[in-house]
Amino acid sequence: MHALRLSLIAVVFGATLASAGCAPACDRYCNVTAAYIEHCLAEGTQAEWIAARESGFAYWGYSDATEYEAGCKTDFDAQLGAAEDSSVLTQACEDEANEFALLEDRAQCSELP
Repeated sequence: MHALRLSLIAVVFGATLASAGCAPACDRYCNVTAAYIEHCLAEGTQAEWIAARESGFAYWGYSDATEYEAGCKTDFDAQLGAAEDSSVLTQACEDEANEFALLEDRAQCSELP
């Protein structure tokens, strides 16, 4: 009975996500990366993060996390629009988003994006 209940919950949850429309992989990459950068600018101890801290998001050419996300999404929209096979880029976005989310969850600032 417990397994059936969990299965039903999973089906309802999946249907809810499908109807809500999740963000595309590259939008997720931009969101996750901005959060990772924000965390690491404050907490990163490696020389690269300390150097980036002095200029903040200007290090990447943006004034703040919101502007970074918007610029990132615009860049990926252009790349996806021009790509012959967008699935490769989409998969790369998903993989990188997962990597940066994992690093942030672990409070690790290992690399600059």
